[in-house]
Amino acid sequence: MNRDSNKRKAYTKKLLQDENALVFQFSIISENSDDLGSKAARAIELVCKENPNKIYAYLDNILKLAENATTDAVIRPLAKILELMAIVHSSSTNSIQLNRMK
Repeated sequence: MNRDSNKRKAYTKKLLQDENALVFQFSIISENSDDLGSKAARAIELVCKENPNKIYAYLDNILKLAENATTDAVIRPLAKILELMAIVHSSSTNSIQLNRMK
């Protein structure tokens, strides 16, 4: 990820298509590498903006990462992801399918 808008869009598209690449981003964040971790968190935030359903399965991971994050550059994108998920969940046009308890 870098500052070029087109490269960010291309990388986001790659993450949307490749589940393994998306999972790899979570492992980068968990290593608490300042530079790479912040870029990985930002990449996941962009994926969430594009398709929140893609991130919903990893919500528990995101909560754990947010709880253990130590740098603002990682905390901010993770907080934004949680904010976006809360907005999607509470909106009247909820696009995330939730499992109902029986």
